[in-house]
Amino acid sequence: MTGIVLRSGHLPDAQRLGDWRRLARDSVLPTELRTDRPEQFTGTLRCYRLGLITGLGVTCGALTADRPAALIAAADPRCHQLLVPRRGLTSLELDGRYAECGPGTLLLGTTSRPSTLRTHPDPGGTASVTGLLVPRELVPLPEHATDGLLATALPADQGPGALLAQLVHRLDEDADHYRAVHADRLETVVLDLFRSFLAHHLGSGTAPTAESRRRTLYLRARELVLRDLHDPALTPDHIAAALHISTRYLYRLFQEHQRLPVRAWIRAERLERCARALADPAEHATPLNELALRWGFTHPAAFTRAFREAYGLPPYAYRRAHLPPYDDPYDSRHETPHQSPHNSR
Repeated sequence: MTGIVLRSGHLPDAQRLGDWRRLARDSVLPTELRTDRPEQFTGTLRCYRLGLITGLGVTCGALTADRPAALIAAADPRCHQLLVPRRGLTSLELDGRYAECGPGTLLLGTTSRPSTLRTHPDPGGTASVTGLLVPRELVPLPEHATDGLLATALPADQGPGALLAQLVHRLDEDADHYRAVHADRLETVVLDLFRSFLAHHLGSGTAPTAESRRRTLYLRARELVLRDLHDPALTPDHIAAALHISTRYLYRLFQEHQRLPVRAWIRAERLERCARALADPAEHATPLNELALRWGFTHPAAFTRAFREAYGLPPYAYRRAHLPPYDDPYDSRHETPHQSPHNSR
């Protein structure tokens, strides 16, 4: 389940912090990293996904991660940020508030406001912190509901905080052992516990409503669809089964939150990705049948009809209209999905 693992100890001195900086700038949460002695920097970064939730684990020396207003304006995932120190101290400065805490406490931040996060090593020279990025849309609360909890040391030795801290630690330790099917179920567990944690500190009025639970189910359904969009076997029945709900209820969720029914939305998303590929110069020599199959279309004639209906042109004509002229021995004008012997029925 681990998506990214980056270790710097084996790299040349001049490269050690550079790789981290590049990854930090291009990550789901763009940040600017700095340290007093970059040539001596060592660390390990782990990143994994639980559906819409991102998990992070960092072990390093002294490190500062700035998230200035310019980076927020360029890319803001709009997430609650949960930090769980494991070793050394972790400090967070946000909205003029400052908190520094170690094991046994939690820190809550937000990706939508300027902040500075620092790791402070223990006497052995190491700091370690795990955390989560939880999309705000999964925890429907008023815009400033959590302001009083930001950059504040919150107890993790009892109640929901203790359970949440233990779970985050364990997820980080065992990320390599989980498969995608586990991630979907664990997302539900983490989300329920995170909501309980917030409700514990904010009051019972923040408990998830029926509307917020439906919204969460809909977002999880979208995530499952987009993850498996390439799979021809993807159907509303499969999505509903993965979410442990009925297919009828899945259709109701999409009716409530999406202008298209489930099956039509799946087809529209597949066609959109085919259209992007057809307009991509790097794909100019890729056979149409191959592009169609890449996004779950197994019947060439059906793909051509669906694409023409959605975009007003057959695939080969759409490609010609969106790509500059080029000299290529493979002339896509004559390659229609009907003519490939490998995809004939």
